Amino acid sequence: MKKAENHLKKLSISAVLREVYDIEEKINVPKSSVEKMFPDDSEVGSWSPIIAARVHAISYATVSTSCKSKEAIEKAINAIALWIRKKEVVRVVGAGRALLSAAIPANRLAHAGCHTVIWDNVNPLPSIARGGGLLASSASGKTGSVLEMMRMAQKGKKILVLGLANHSAVEFASLCDIFVPLHIDEGNYLNPLVALADTGEY
Repeated sequence: MKKAENHLKKLSISAVLREVYDIEEKINVPKSSVEKMFPDDSEVGSWSPIIAARVHAISYATVSTSCKSKEAIEKAINAIALWIRKKEVVRVVGAGRALLSAAIPANRLAHAGCHTVIWDNVNPLPSIARGGGLLASSASGKTGSVLEMMRMAQKGKKILVLGLANHSAVEFASLCDIFVPLHIDEGNYLNPLVALADTGEY
């Protein structure tokens, strides 16, 4: 954590711009489109290093996960494409912010023709006998209610379980047919403004 705090002191919007551009340049994103993402340091004032650190932490997590979980992400894309082609029943489970984030792709799946049901602790999910898929989301991978739903889905072996959680979530991963591990380095990349939205569970 000390290393992360020292890193925060050195950050500014312009510094992050350079680092983000180094990443985006490799995938052919024009520099002008990256620069539009941020105001000048003078416009942000004292918030500049805090916002910069947050952008830096999220950028690192996104790129790190994309690189380290490339094979799993490709499998997930193929599974989702199959759900859409077959107009499958897709159950979406999570808790708190993780469920809210999972609801975004759930919305797109519904638009694409899937029968998408978001778990709300009130209405029951479609029967396991109907097959289809289960999209499970948990920042920590330790949310008890989510793990229980995953165990139930695995009983009939008719549902493909696609899960996203921290890469260290061993039990969560064991309950997935496809596990996309998220790589967040909170030791070296401090993520301030956690009251607004964070990248983990505490």
